[in-house]
Amino acid sequence: EELAEALSKAKAAVEAAGESWESAPGTTSADASGSHRRPSASDEVPGGATNPPPQTDVAPAAGRQDDAEAQQASAVEGSEGDTQQVYDGVPLVKEATELKERANAFVKREKHQEAVKLYEKGLEVLKRSEGHPMLREEFEQVKALRAVLHCNIAQCMLSLELYRRAIDAATSCLELDKENTKALHRRSRAYESLREWEDALRDLLALKKLGGGGIDPKKLEKRCEELYEKQIAENKAVNEMAKNNEDLFVMKERFEEVLEKYDLGDGHAAPLVTRWLLEDDDIEQTIDKVAKQWEMSREEAGHFAKWIKKGLDMGVIPKPAQGPLPPGAVSRPS
Repeated sequence: EELAEALSKAKAAVEAAGESWESAPGTTSADASGSHRRPSASDEVPGGATNPPPQTDVAPAAGRQDDAEAQQASAVEGSEGDTQQVYDGVPLVKEATELKERANAFVKREKHQEAVKLYEKGLEVLKRSEGHPMLREEFEQVKALRAVLHCNIAQCMLSLELYRRAIDAATSCLELDKENTKALHRRSRAYESLREWEDALRDLLALKKLGGGGIDPKKLEKRCEELYEKQIAENKAVNEMAKNNEDLFVMKERFEEVLEKYDLGDGHAAPLVTRWLLEDDDIEQTIDKVAKQWEMSREEAGHFAKWIKKGLDMGVIPKPAQGPLPPGAVSRPS
């Protein structure tokens, strides 16, 4: 009885001091006010950790809240009984959604520019939540709506044939939602319109991996094959161009070697050979003339004449005006 009386007095003393009575050591029960005590050594769990106090699911954000927006914030209880101001995202989501619906109505009427303005205004509304902590659920709602608005802008830009801006909008959507199938499809179409086959195919393959986003599997497969064939054809053309450029580089080197060896950079040799090429219309006959004129091997004459003919064919070397031949030049080989 004495022990029970002592415990009763101790309990009364603790409660009078504003503390909750712990019926057994090691518990983390809350008092009537809902606050939680600081973890103590008795709360240790295996591995040296402590039982953490309950946390409110708040998405943290950097930045300060303006006084004008304080009315849209509410207090929630965080760790150790402290409170934290969180931004109320519900009104923003509601306002931006209304703008989206108005924009969608413009899209149905094919007024894409007007729709884009409203979608962008919706993004500006949602941007007001940046820099403020929000409840996790509302944060995700804002994020999802931002992705939808960017994706819808991408569709409008496609319709307006503004393909680079369509790509930018779709990319902004995918940064928020990397598995957004509509954004992948729209960006792929924009890349294809710009003849950027490789990027278009990459997005289409990613779309296929995600299940196609409602596109008929056969149509999706066919489009992948078409883009692949276009990419292969383009790569082949690029390789051929590189090879041709390599051949031109070699031709130029050989021409310059002959030019330097026989000191033909006086401005008379090239116009003369150009005239012969135009008169003869036979590269072999011109090569014979070059070899005789400057007493060089026929191989060297071929390097010199072929480079000049390439310049004529490409329009780089102008056709010479009619006039007397340079001193020492022969019009026909004897």
